[in-house]
Amino acid sequence: MECSQCRPVEQKEKRRRFRGFENAEPVRMVLVGNPNVGRSVLFNQLTGAHQIIGNWPGKAADVMSGRLVFEGALIELIDLPGTYSLASESVEDKKVLAFLTGHEVDVMINVVDSTFLERNLALSLELLSLDIPTVIALNMIDRAESQGLTIDSASIEKEIGVPVVQTSGLKGIGVTALIRQALATAGRNDRKPRPMFHTAPIERAIGPLRDDITSSFPASNANHLTERLLLGDKSAESTVSASRPDLVGKAAAVRKKLEREMEDDISSIVASDRYALAASIVKGSTKRTGKDVMTLEEKVHGVLTHRVYGLLCLALIAGASFFSLFLLGDFFATMMVNWFNSLHPSFISLFGDPKLGEFFWGGVLGGLISVVSIVLPYLIPFFILLSILEESGYISRAAFVMDNILHRIGLHGKAFFPLLLGYSCNVPACLGCRMLETERERVLAIFAVTLIPCAATSIVVLGLVGTYVGIWWVIGLFLFNLIIVAVLTRVAYSILPGEPTALIMEMPPMRKPSVKITLKQTWFRVKDFIVIAVPLLIVLGIILGALQYLGMFGAISELMSPVTVWWLGLPAFAGILLIFGIMRKELTLLLLGTVAGTQNFASVMTDDQMIVFTLVVMLYIPCIATIGVLVKEIGAKRAAFITVFEIGFAILVGGIAVRLLSLF
Repeated sequence: MECSQCRPVEQKEKRRRFRGFENAEPVRMVLVGNPNVGRSVLFNQLTGAHQIIGNWPGKAADVMSGRLVFEGALIELIDLPGTYSLASESVEDKKVLAFLTGHEVDVMINVVDSTFLERNLALSLELLSLDIPTVIALNMIDRAESQGLTIDSASIEKEIGVPVVQTSGLKGIGVTALIRQALATAGRNDRKPRPMFHTAPIERAIGPLRDDITSSFPASNANHLTERLLLGDKSAESTVSASRPDLVGKAAAVRKKLEREMEDDISSIVASDRYALAASIVKGSTKRTGKDVMTLEEKVHGVLTHRVYGLLCLALIAGASFFSLFLLGDFFATMMVNWFNSLHPSFISLFGDPKLGEFFWGGVLGGLISVVSIVLPYLIPFFILLSILEESGYISRAAFVMDNILHRIGLHGKAFFPLLLGYSCNVPACLGCRMLETERERVLAIFAVTLIPCAATSIVVLGLVGTYVGIWWVIGLFLFNLIIVAVLTRVAYSILPGEPTALIMEMPPMRKPSVKITLKQTWFRVKDFIVIAVPLLIVLGIILGALQYLGMFGAISELMSPVTVWWLGLPAFAGILLIFGIMRKELTLLLLGTVAGTQNFASVMTDDQMIVFTLVVMLYIPCIATIGVLVKEIGAKRAAFITVFEIGFAILVGGIAVRLLSLF
């Protein structure tokens, strides 16, 4: 990396590296830009933080912060979520606007993709209306040059009125110059103001309104306040109406005049106008050389996004991926289970009381053993594959291809890979739904994800039905689950208030995945899972071990018998399994031998009972860790509703299934 003067300030070395900065206020720099322009790469390069770099829009859903020391200056670097416009109603865009207008920012680094300048500079013009000291980073400049694009930075700087630095975050090009320029610009507002933020016709229409706002509200950002007022923003109208209510009416009159003359709504007029101004800047500052021929990347892109070939490629990639995942997962899971089983007798012999030994083995260590031997063998290969697909740029193309299909059941195309991730683990899959723009889309996607059988549930399906009933029943159960997901999601789509959104997403360039980045992403995803799930699983494992040690399984089974025996037609001991399956789905299989008193499950359950039991396990809420994530992502009330609904629905379907099976 070129920026050798940048030193991340790590928590464990905070005291030593802060020496000399105890009373210093850090220079606050904020990274802002469109999705997928390399903000996270720059952030990680500079701060040493390990934010996951996903090659699809909307990945950085949270505000990230880190610190570094550069040439004697303490810097606080903040990475805001990617945004296409400050006027958008999406959660991320609102978060960006709220941060920029509600926090003190010393300098804003507007990161733009040099290969898509027109779209990126449209956002730059909007950001400049905030009157925050700004530096523009023309990122991915190496890629632009490889495409035969020559960019005159000085020309753009002259047109926009702020410093422009050419950078490549991946290669470290221009990073030192960028931070040095940002420090020089921080806190300064002496840049030459742009004469216009819009084309001449729009400027003439809103100029008098801006003049009134400038004179009446000298402490405000007049350009930004004028535009928000023109767009009918309620908070802007509230600010202005307190002392100048006439300006609200004046803005409405200008709005109606423009909409009448241009025969469009004001949001589209303003956005189109900004793009037109950006296009004129790009035209005067760029030059393309070389022949206009279709590259290999463009040909591959055409195949992957084709309405027919794209679906075939997706089916082949998904099929090959999951076939490989289950082969690898089964191999490593079997190996780890056998290894832990070989340790079991020696561990029990350490205790004088075998019952006490079983308590520590199954209770205190049970959760950790389950994660290491059953969950991680499937989870790690999946995360490696997901990281490869992300970084290669394929995820956006798969989402594009799946958009029409998913829209039929009420989901957004971007929900495809959270759903795919759900087959590995519902916890990171729910977190992955943050990429969706609106709260409505996120709630629908999270609801669908919780209906997907995770790796632990798949283990139950394969270990019980696959072993004792047959592989065709396994395939049938998974297909039935897909039908349930489609039907329930469509019903939720019809009930949940709000309007659906169209798929608007950038197609990132396809590139060769980096082994280093792939392994880093995999490690941090696995670490997040361990941090969220393992402590909870260990605590619940201790509770489970204590109940078993105290001999309370029989009483619990008797209490559950009206549901398990009468309605579901299962053995009485199934109640214990279903209760603790809420804690960890794999416990339903792991405990079966314990509560049934045998490892030959066919001797205690019929084929019909195995099918019904597995169906119920597939459909009810994944686990307690998923419930915790639901509370965090969509709130306690919605989390409680989904949990109660899915448990009730699973029991209802299970009871119907046992009666249908008895007929055939």
